[in-house]
Amino acid sequence: MEESEHKGFIGFIKGLGFLEISIILVVVFFIGIFAWSYSRPEEELQTVSAEDTQVRIYEFWGQGCPHCAAAAPFLESLEDEYEGVELHKYEVYYDVGNQNKQKAVAQALGKGEENLGVPYTIIGDEVFNGFDSADGIGLEMKERIEFCLANECSDAAGEVLGFKPIGTSANNSVQGAREAAYQTIGAAEAQSLIDQNTDNPDFVILDVRTPAEFEENKIASTAINIDVEDPLFTTNIQQLDQDKEYLVYCRTGRRSVIAAELMVEAGFTKVNNMEGGTVQWFNSSI
Repeated sequence: MEESEHKGFIGFIKGLGFLEISIILVVVFFIGIFAWSYSRPEEELQTVSAEDTQVRIYEFWGQGCPHCAAAAPFLESLEDEYEGVELHKYEVYYDVGNQNKQKAVAQALGKGEENLGVPYTIIGDEVFNGFDSADGIGLEMKERIEFCLANECSDAAGEVLGFKPIGTSANNSVQGAREAAYQTIGAAEAQSLIDQNTDNPDFVILDVRTPAEFEENKIASTAINIDVEDPLFTTNIQQLDQDKEYLVYCRTGRRSVIAAELMVEAGFTKVNNMEGGTVQWFNSSI
């Protein structure tokens, strides 16, 4: 650049006001972000060793998302708190490839694409939408991690994302047998099941919420209550007849899944988990 042109450029910059300079800097920043996003090489197939891994956490997050920022330190702390837990993060606001991965994972988990906000966290086969606090959704995440550490949850998300299976093929076969031992049904199917077994002494409706929730409302007057979050839950269900058929429910379907899996592990073979819990039951048109 010749000296006169150089002086002219410097003069131009000096003549700009604060607003003009700010706009130029913002434009340059976003051009850099998009250029970085689209010029990055495709991520290689994940081949992380599964020998010492027991639970993987997958988080789809967005740059600039306040809830994602709140979730980040909590999720990262879980790797330190629990041995055998891995965290894998995928930014989706600027990374189109990760957006497609999130959709593929949602489809594999049977969740559809209607609710793909961020943060979108997967632990085992359970999805946690959003994040509020360590004592809210964070507590539910910890409960799921602890359950998966003890019961070898499936890792469908990991299969989609290219990770090696967790554990051995024998362990995966055991998990498949557990899942096959109970079935998940919706509120309408649950109502039909109740109607078909009105006078059947071998059919039990089991509410696994807290006693306070049970007293507030229940899906049937004949329901019995055993709190799945009670440390004595496994001991308490041993008092039940394993030959009977059970309809298990909670408030949203999260705790009933845990209860159903624990019941199968204890030897129950006729267990029906009501998806959506009382929230779906009382809001449906059955």
